[in-house]
Amino acid sequence: MLQVVYMYTLFLILLFLLPSTSFAQSGLVTCQEAGTCNFCSLMTMTNDIISWIIIIATLFSILVIAYAGFLLIFSRGNRAALEQGKQLFFNTVIGIIIMVAGWTIVDTVMKLILDGDFGMWNQVQCGAGEFAAGAAEYEITLEEEGIGVAPGTVLTIDGVDIASCDTSQIVSTTFLGNSIQIHSSLVSSLESIDREWRRRGGNSAYNVYSVGGYACRTIAGSSRQSYHSYGVAVDINPASNPHRFDGVCQSDLPDWLIQSFRSQGWGWGCDWRSSKDAMHFSKARSEGGNLNVTR
Repeated sequence: MLQVVYMYTLFLILLFLLPSTSFAQSGLVTCQEAGTCNFCSLMTMTNDIISWIIIIATLFSILVIAYAGFLLIFSRGNRAALEQGKQLFFNTVIGIIIMVAGWTIVDTVMKLILDGDFGMWNQVQCGAGEFAAGAAEYEITLEEEGIGVAPGTVLTIDGVDIASCDTSQIVSTTFLGNSIQIHSSLVSSLESIDREWRRRGGNSAYNVYSVGGYACRTIAGSSRQSYHSYGVAVDINPASNPHRFDGVCQSDLPDWLIQSFRSQGWGWGCDWRSSKDAMHFSKARSEGGNLNVTR
């Protein structure tokens, strides 16, 4: 019994040390930019680490049970080997029960703290209140400076001047299972969001049927230039995430995907006080992003 306890203890200690080294670069850390980490990010990372522990500990338990079976089969009348095999088998089963019970308790507590969805083995999804508390609201109307820019305006993005519809800094990349064109400085940001989407199951977690990036166009019903024409804005599933002007945010985007954008410094159109553009994510500061876009 003590041998199994020692083995499990050593194994779990090693697993708790690993996330601070190798896991930190593999997607468990959901906030990559300084100042974007919050309590929700910590809880999401903690849940992910525990999930890894459960998976690896389960595989470890299977190996122990296999070894116990080996002792039982090949004991050949050796009473000591037979008893050792039985003890390993029953102790491992008890360990699995304790592990599952512990995870269920932790999973439930974390969902209570974060106001997430209940159900065993679910990923933590922070409630809307958690996100809204850290999100600034932007007064956005078609007549204001907050949405789009005046025709002919040249923006400076990371020290490089770029005019609307200028494709010299626009590149193609794959994002959420779709081909998209975006400003070259934002590719790494989208790659981080894409990794989180794929880690959670891709289209099985949230089906993305349409993604829009760079587009040489003006704001609908206005002469103002869209930030899409500079390649610093992204639209996701417009049919189910429409742009509304009645102050209602209509969206089927999961909270974890919204948080992935926010952790990378993207503003979301549903954080605007006037119109609510649920499909729209933007890096421009005037639309809630953190990109140093100057005119």
